[in-house]
Amino acid sequence: MYLREKGQLILRVLHLVAISSWMGSVLCVLCLVHLAPMAGTDDELFGILRASVIINQYILVPVGAFGTFFTGLAYSMCTHRGFFRYTWIACKWIITMGMVLFGIVYLGPWAGQELDAVYQHGLAAYARPEIAAQHARRELACIVYAVLLLFSTALSVFRPWERPAAVIRR
Repeated sequence: MYLREKGQLILRVLHLVAISSWMGSVLCVLCLVHLAPMAGTDDELFGILRASVIINQYILVPVGAFGTFFTGLAYSMCTHRGFFRYTWIACKWIITMGMVLFGIVYLGPWAGQELDAVYQHGLAAYARPEIAAQHARRELACIVYAVLLLFSTALSVFRPWERPAAVIRR
């Protein structure tokens, strides 16, 4: 069952809201994670990291990542574009699935572990090599996330490989 034009437009708006929420929250978390080691007090540091966890739990994951995934799923199922008809859409699906899985398996737990370490040790937590390394991985992952989201958005705008995949295979 395909959506009519008005339904597709509504779905497109919801998808744009979701991806904007995902990109915006990733950028906010990246800024907070980057600024965290520069905090002046233990309470300030804890507040910065707590804010990043709140953004992650209440905006990035449910509205951004899952919102993008489910509106993309509806878009693929309810329009002529499908899942793998166009190579650029297949590429977006691979990027999205990889990012959602990596976020669930690694980034969420890293954020919680860093917050716990800061709660226990304050600013001294970053003097511990394992916490400092984990923080660096988290910051790098946020940068990679932002770049991948930008690339995925660019795929939607420029639509490279627009010809159907079946035509390309010959």
